[in-house]
Amino acid sequence: MRAALSVPANIAEGYTRGGLADYLRFLDIARSSLAGLESHLYFMAANGLIRSSEQRKLDEAVSDAGNLLVGLIRALRAKQNDGSWNRLREERAGYETMSGEEEYLPPSSFLLPGGEG
Repeated sequence: MRAALSVPANIAEGYTRGGLADYLRFLDIARSSLAGLESHLYFMAANGLIRSSEQRKLDEAVSDAGNLLVGLIRALRAKQNDGSWNRLREERAGYETMSGEEEYLPPSSFLLPGGEG
């Protein structure tokens, strides 16, 4: 399901934008994707595509993810209000890009040391 994949993708994309306003916007988009996923799960259960017991388990996982996301949004808004969030001060790990691609790709926070990822 595209909505399920969209949640972590939007969180990652928002974080790598560098600005708090963008990050919060992408977190809100991730919340919307969770709502879409929840709707798909209800549709699938109502139309016999998944069992109700499976839908309940998945709905609980969606709810847990939503609660974590809301907690992150609240914490970031508090940092936004008091001015304490600054990604430029964050310590960056020494990630390496893959050989030969240095001039084409910006360093990614998702590459593992040694270019694995």
